[in-house]
Amino acid sequence: MSANANSLSVRIATLNINNIINKTKLDSLQNTIRILDIDIICLQEIKNKEFEIHGFDTYTNVDDRQRGTAISIKKGIQHSHVEKSLDGRLITVMINNKVKLVNLYAPSGTQNRQNRENFFKFTLAYYLRHSPEHMIIAGDFNCVINANDATGSASLSPCLKQAVQHLNVEDTWMILNNQIDYTYITSNTASRIDRIYITKNLRQHLRTTNIHSVAVSDHRAYVIRIAIPNETPNNINRRQKLWSLRKHLFTTENLEQFRIHWTKWTRQRKNYRSWLCWWLECAKPNIKRFFKWKNNEYYKVFNHKYNLLLSNLNQSYNNLLQNPLELANINRIKAEVLNLQKKFTENFIKTSSSYISGEHISTFHLNERAKRRTDITKLKTENDEIIETQHEIQKHIEDHFKKLFSAETLPNNEYFSSAIIIPMDCDINKNSMNEISTEEIYLALKHSNNNRSPGIDGLPKEFFEYTFDVIHKELNLVMNDIILKPIPDKLTEGIIVLTKKNNHEESNIDSFRPISLLNTDYKLYNRIIKQRITNIIEAHKIIPSCQKCCNNDMNIFQALLSVKDKIMELKQGNKTGKLISFDLSKAFDRVNHNFLYSTMENFGFNPDLVGNIRIKLNPNKSQALDIGLISNNTRLKIPWLHTTDKIKLLGIIFTNSMRLTMKLNWDVTTHKFAHIIWQHKNRDLTLNQKAILCNTFITSKLWFVGSIISVSSYHLGKILKLLNIFMRPKKNLRFSLNQLTLPKAQGGLNLLNPRLKLKTLLINRHWIERDFMPYAKTFIENTGNPPYLLNIPSTYPCIKQIANEIAYIPLSYKQEPSAKKIYRIAHEQLPLPTVVIKEPNLKWSRIWRNINNNTLSSSERSTYYALVNNKIPYKEKLHEWKIVNNPRCDLCGKIETLRHKIKECHRIEPLYIMMMKIMNENNLHCPSLEELLRPTLQGVNKLKRIATMKIFIRYIELVTSQSASLHMSLDTLRLYLV
Repeated sequence: MSANANSLSVRIATLNINNIINKTKLDSLQNTIRILDIDIICLQEIKNKEFEIHGFDTYTNVDDRQRGTAISIKKGIQHSHVEKSLDGRLITVMINNKVKLVNLYAPSGTQNRQNRENFFKFTLAYYLRHSPEHMIIAGDFNCVINANDATGSASLSPCLKQAVQHLNVEDTWMILNNQIDYTYITSNTASRIDRIYITKNLRQHLRTTNIHSVAVSDHRAYVIRIAIPNETPNNINRRQKLWSLRKHLFTTENLEQFRIHWTKWTRQRKNYRSWLCWWLECAKPNIKRFFKWKNNEYYKVFNHKYNLLLSNLNQSYNNLLQNPLELANINRIKAEVLNLQKKFTENFIKTSSSYISGEHISTFHLNERAKRRTDITKLKTENDEIIETQHEIQKHIEDHFKKLFSAETLPNNEYFSSAIIIPMDCDINKNSMNEISTEEIYLALKHSNNNRSPGIDGLPKEFFEYTFDVIHKELNLVMNDIILKPIPDKLTEGIIVLTKKNNHEESNIDSFRPISLLNTDYKLYNRIIKQRITNIIEAHKIIPSCQKCCNNDMNIFQALLSVKDKIMELKQGNKTGKLISFDLSKAFDRVNHNFLYSTMENFGFNPDLVGNIRIKLNPNKSQALDIGLISNNTRLKIPWLHTTDKIKLLGIIFTNSMRLTMKLNWDVTTHKFAHIIWQHKNRDLTLNQKAILCNTFITSKLWFVGSIISVSSYHLGKILKLLNIFMRPKKNLRFSLNQLTLPKAQGGLNLLNPRLKLKTLLINRHWIERDFMPYAKTFIENTGNPPYLLNIPSTYPCIKQIANEIAYIPLSYKQEPSAKKIYRIAHEQLPLPTVVIKEPNLKWSRIWRNINNNTLSSSERSTYYALVNNKIPYKEKLHEWKIVNNPRCDLCGKIETLRHKIKECHRIEPLYIMMMKIMNENNLHCPSLEELLRPTLQGVNKLKRIATMKIFIRYIELVTSQSASLHMSLDTLRLYLV
């Protein structure tokens, strides 16, 4: 893109992407846009409303049928006045307030000929009713106006021809090209249905026109370069991107070269006054240059292969009409391009916690990715004024955080008297400012979190891990320079990144959370000093047991259970109390070190470690809850506290009634659980993938609350119902949750059982932390077998349930408590799968092991699991369950059993015979149908056993598919199965 005073030269492209949602194809599309240097792209057949292209402003128009249009404009190009048609087929935008850009997707097919004509006659005419002087119309027209633009029986459109004449526009391809070319080519037809029209006054500004083959679509991209009027200056966003070192560069070859360069860099130490100066001014810039060089080499290799494949793809498209067999070559090249793109992209993408290995990317993932991005285009100020320019937004954010992070000048009259004084002869305290050892650096590095964004230098934790054996001596000297000398600002520089807070829709500054990204070397130094302070605190028990946060011996459960226990104790003793919650406003936003310095000095800390952090109490946010026996006479009144009926502490809602506490907490938890289920239930997941997602992400939201408060049968029923809905297969019959929660070796999928898991966590946590619950402890520890529950107050239902269950738990658990032990004991009581009970003589352990083999794909394992459990739908079973009216086969009229559906029907039997022939061709074991339905496959080696199962289960997927073709040749079936 280039600009002068009068015009802006841009590349505009149009491409039908055919509803792609595949992650690799989306990445390839992004790469194609980069290679072709496209500034504005018009896309058709868009499925996702949240579609985005990095570095572009994207506007989508998608209707309920999800066949929409989109315009993506490179950031910095002035644009405005976006208009969208109701049917999703047209979107317009003004470029530079001078040129109207139209992107359209006309109805396709001969059956929609009249709809297409009406689209050009009415819809297009309506949105161009106020035609500006300059206009560009791009899109997939699904028809032509000249017979030369298509082979065979061309789909001519009289209405489009009239519209072109009326709007005074010209076909850009015809202006600069005399040869015939096509944008949509199949094995027997070709047409140039993807076109760009411009008004005649732009004709002299047209520079180039090209058609490019792409791997992401069966259409080809049409690209023009044109100089458009540029009376309004474009503030092109030239913000420098932050460099970040990627893990794929840590190859053995690169690390060996790095070792050689590192030796050269260390020799330059004599030119700098200290190791720290050398590190900041010599080593880190050279490290950055070295890995940038390696990254550029990596890009060059990728781009060379990518462009070579695209060149071959163009050649194959050019030969397709003369040689229809080129279609197979085209598909092969596209597959190679996408495979190359996939391997390249995997080095740059972090896997989402909700993404399951083997799952295709979906609209869900695109939406989640869009939510994580923070692109602030407008902001509301404190005066409710909306600011939209980049300069104003940036200034407002900078002013806000400068004020927020500024230290306040406060009177230094606070004094903290400590009962604990660190002895003067304490070696840990005296040695806290000793030289930093290599071991300390290594431990700090080891205990740092993985996959964290680096600071402004771009060096992540992984760089220090991979190169530690090379740089550890110099890094040690650098760290000791830091501890002994003043820290330069260059080391402590950070980046503040704004992320959107949950449930904050308004675009004001308070709806964003600032995250500071610091350099890894500075974080390592801080971690070392923190560990030294922690050692002093732990050695002298400076933090008492009543403090649960930042205390290694304590945890959040102890705090919550002690609060719950105290509430019940006061209620049962007819006593009165007040639970007070203090909310410290902006506790970590403003820092004043004076008080912390004096406090740590009073404790006796080494003076060089002393600092002060002052937090400001905001009494307007502090709340209190009356507990115990409450009346007007006993109610405690504190004027600066706001008394409420409930208080939320550490994620748990507390009230003066335990039953109400249970209800409120589980109301909120089940509501959130239902929302998560709703988010994920439409994803294209197999049964195995659903089980993994439930165990790792979905049900994890229940376990925290379940460890503190018992769940009622009502809420447990809602949870199980929602889980049943989510785990219901889309194609097969439903499984019982009890079976799915069994171990895989017993016929389950290792799905966590909410009923047993919640009970287990409740018992385990209360037993482990019983010393922090003195009132409940008397009931928990003194339970007999059978338990005597009459002495436990009915208002304390959690303890009643725990006492009733713990009476039957073995003594070995009480000596070495473990939630896994209780869960395993409870799990052993679950019944075996129905199919195992009906056919007990089979070697089920071998069957379960075979169908859960990781060599099978997730889809294949899930289908085989359904097949073995008789959950593949067939008419006889559906009729028995009163789902269908007729148990007979639609193809032959006989009763449709499972065996009939997959083999015995005379319309299916030829496919089954061909499948067995394919097995025989591949020198595989050819078992009977019974052996395949219950695959023990005894005596068959592993490779042949898995290959046999793969062919059979793909055959099952084929014949049970509603779109399956029953007239398939052996060659076609072989391609499908093998």
